[in-house]
Amino acid sequence: MDFSTYKSIVNLNKKVLYETALKAIKNSHLEAHTMALNPQEPDFIAKIATAGIIDLANSWKNILMPYGISTSVVSVFCHQRPIVKHTMSSVNPEIGDLLIVHIYHPKKGKSKRTALLLQAKMMTDHTVKISTHDHQLLLYKHWPQFSFVKPKISGININVVPSQAHNGGQYLLIDDENFMGPFSCTYSTAEADETLIPANSLTHTMLKILLFEEGKEFLGRKAAHNKRDWSKLIWLLLENSVQKNFKRKNIKLSSASRTNGSNLNGLSGLYASLSNKNTPFITDLIGKKITNQSLQIAPENALIPFYKLEGEGGISTIIIESSHINQ
Repeated sequence: MDFSTYKSIVNLNKKVLYETALKAIKNSHLEAHTMALNPQEPDFIAKIATAGIIDLANSWKNILMPYGISTSVVSVFCHQRPIVKHTMSSVNPEIGDLLIVHIYHPKKGKSKRTALLLQAKMMTDHTVKISTHDHQLLLYKHWPQFSFVKPKISGININVVPSQAHNGGQYLLIDDENFMGPFSCTYSTAEADETLIPANSLTHTMLKILLFEEGKEFLGRKAAHNKRDWSKLIWLLLENSVQKNFKRKNIKLSSASRTNGSNLNGLSGLYASLSNKNTPFITDLIGKKITNQSLQIAPENALIPFYKLEGEGGISTIIIESSHINQ
């Protein structure tokens, strides 16, 4: 089974994949309102990366597995975001609020990888106006050379090419007041520009990522090791958000804490829904011991394993790893 077969199966099930993802993300939004009186961007990101992804992962697993496709999902919520520094602004921007990564393994041949960085913005109208000199916009629109301020990563300057807006860095618009009317998408994505215009619903964007029609391609870890480009950036974010946090000695399994929005660090942790143990990318990041001994293959409607974080570094991350099941 090759990539064209994989795409055909996903497209065949596109409607139900969309519907289940839409339901999961919608429910996560409602949960954010039950957790906080006046939820803001971090509250919504927290619930997307935890409750929303748990529901989405289990649904997609059950839809695609009968067709011989395995989809395993790991989601990490980090309360704080990495800060970078570039010369186009005196204000240091966040690298983003949410990183979504998809890795596909064919039965034969090289794996495919795509990544999407999202910066969240609350909508106060049907579009969002941003200053031409906004430090975050300058990063996503021009991609000047930059370095990490927090966490401090010495000796590495990232130079993403081309130095212009691309599909790998976009905005996540949150329309909590239905400014777009009765057919509004609560979550939508927009290209980096002075006027942010909703282009796709987050649900549609997630499906496009599943089909490698969204995001920006990145290389494998070995190929990216000596580079200072987009691929290196994605691996630095994955290593600092996932790998370092979950290789700590004091990691322990616990139940997810509830939060009222003022204690989002109570949700910091890792949520995993594994279709099977054939997850080389996830295993490499989290560690073979944790993946094999602690993360259980999640049956339908089961509680998802949750790992409590002792640190707050990194960016909230959703990793989707798909492959073909030996039948």
